This record gives sequence, structure tokens and C-alpha cells, in this order.
Amino acid sequence: MRPGCNREPSGGWRLWNRPRTALSALVAGIALAAVLSAWTLEAQETPVEGETVRMTAQVRDPVSEEMVPGAVIELVGVVGRYVTDADGRAVIDLPLGRYWASVRRWGYDRLAGYLEVIRAGELTFGMYKTRDIDLEAPGALLVRVVHGESGDPMEGALVSLAGGESRVSDRSGLAAFGDLREPVVRFSVELAGYGERAAPVALSPDRTTVARIQMMVETAAPRPVETEMRSLHMAGNAIHDSLNRYGKRTHVVTRPMLDQLAAAQLTDVFRTVPSIRVEGLATATPDLHLRQCSNHLSLYVDGTRRRTLGDAQRRFLIDDIPVESVELIEIWEGRRNRSCRGWALIWTQRRVR
Repeated sequence: MRPGCNREPSGGWRLWNRPRTALSALVAGIALAAVLSAWTLEAQETPVEGETVRMTAQVRDPVSEEMVPGAVIELVGVVGRYVTDADGRAVIDLPLGRYWASVRRWGYDRLAGYLEVIRAGELTFGMYKTRDIDLEAPGALLVRVVHGESGDPMEGALVSLAGGESRVSDRSGLAAFGDLREPVVRFSVELAGYGERAAPVALSPDRTTVARIQMMVETAAPRPVETEMRSLHMAGNAIHDSLNRYGKRTHVVTRPMLDQLAAAQLTDVFRTVPSIRVEGLATATPDLHLRQCSNHLSLYVDGTRRRTLGDAQRRFLIDDIPVESVELIEIWEGRRNRSCRGWALIWTQRRVR
């Protein structure tokens, strides 16, 4: 993969920007800064291979010059997510190396590209607003508690916000909190016999953010916290509720995974998912099935149901979606044994928020 830009700032990051239209915001939107003087850096010993260094990432709006709280920073190969605090900063401890990084925040252009960590320092991301939104509008949080091995919902877990408000997860493993006005909230999950989990979550104004917590026995390593944004269309038609009650999410394909696959068509991506069977010739419209089931997967694109059956001239063609426009793919399966019910959710860069 040919890098489009290679710079070595004194702050300790080297930026590699992939020459792709979807990533063009990275060049215009990232400014690199150092918190150490040149003299201090010259006197500093060069870190050795494998050493962990501390980086401070800050996110700023270049237009208003205000810091952006609640921005989510993710790096491929690093367990967990980093969320900027009220001051727009996040502290990240990383081994030296090259990482695929992405930064996202509701109402702002997404940033993505390669970052190479070469020494401790500070990195500033410039994120531009994409639309006029009321950042003061309250948001909602829905915590989904599931078993780390089976993915089944777990009832009776105590979910608590840092401010003291608590809920107990119901039969579907759900605990809901509304009228939250802080851009970032921290919550914890406790359940007897399982390790306690705690994580920060970035909220979006006037939207419901869903955090999926996989509970493991106390001696097992914790799994990363996964978040998703609910589509207004799917929420209005109770589709999210149906998935929570009757299904479980069994597989996800993220944007970094899509970059690594470098697939030419979206059906080529589905062929890599173990539970999915793709039928049809290359010259025909492919069909998606769950394992050996005859039923087709129910397909949703950006929260809208797409018909893949019926008249060939009217049916939706999955491969008409450019792979480079896809941000996330979710595969859901029915929770009942031998169930052939399944859903495929495709979220693109133009997804319904």
C-alpha cells in the first residue's frame, strides 16, 4: 500500500495517509504538535523496540478553536477505545509501531489513516463539523449486557453511571438511561461471578447510543466494549427492539477489517464471514443465507430494509454498494436453537443517524 504522506513531527507520531478519497479529510484535518521543546527531545533517549510510550491525543475544531469532547479514537491491534474527556483530550499508552487509526464524533467529519508511534508526545486532530446540530440536546444510553462466550443476554446485572444513577438489566440484557446531557458518560457493570466492567462512552445529541458489554468470568480477560448508533428509522419501527429480544449479534466487519481485506465487491466480504453462505454465479445477483438455511438474510442498509427477492429488475443489488463507502457490517442471528432467522446490517458513510 503506497503511502501518500510521510512526516516525522517532533511530537512522536509519523503520519501515513492512504491515497483514498474517503481519507482525504485526514490531510486537511490533522495538525501535529509537540509538547516538548526541541532541546528536550534531543536530550531524550530514543525508545527501544517494544517499549510503551505515552501519547496525549487532543481533538480540536479548527473553525471555533474549541476542544471536542466525546471523540472516539480507535487503533487497529489495540484492545479498547479511547474517548476524549471534557477537555478534548485522551491519554494513550502504546508500544512503538505503526497503527491504522480512526477518529469519529457525531456531527464531524470522520478521520482515518496510518499513524506511526516513534516517541512520546502529543497529537492534535482537527475535526470539522459536517452539519449544524444542537450539541446541547440530551442523549440516551442503552447498555446491552451479554455473555462473553455465547452472546446471550444476561439478566440482573447492575449497570451504574458515574453520577450514581443505576439500572438492573432486564430479560433482554438491557439497561436504559435517558436525558443525559454530558457528551461523555462513564458506566460500570457488576454481576456476581463475573469481572466488573467500566468504560467511557461518547453520546450523541438527540440520539440513542448502544454499548455492548461482554461479561467474562472473573479470571478471564475482558473483551472490548462495542458501541453502535441507533437508526431513527429502525428505532421507529421497533426493529432494534426485535433484534435485542429475539437475536444476538454474532459477527462484525469494521472499516479497518475492510481495508485489510481489500475486497473488490461486497459479496466477497460476506464470503469471509464463517456463518454466511453466498449463493449465485458471478454474473447473477448473489443471495445471502445463514449457514445451511434456505431462508435469505434480512438486509438493512443505513437502517432501511432492502428487498433482495422478487423481480430481478427491482431487487436490491448488494454489490451496487461500493466497498469503500461501508463503515460497518453487523450479522445477527436468532437466539433459538436451530433458528434460521438472520439479519445483515450494513452501515455506510452516509448512514442514517
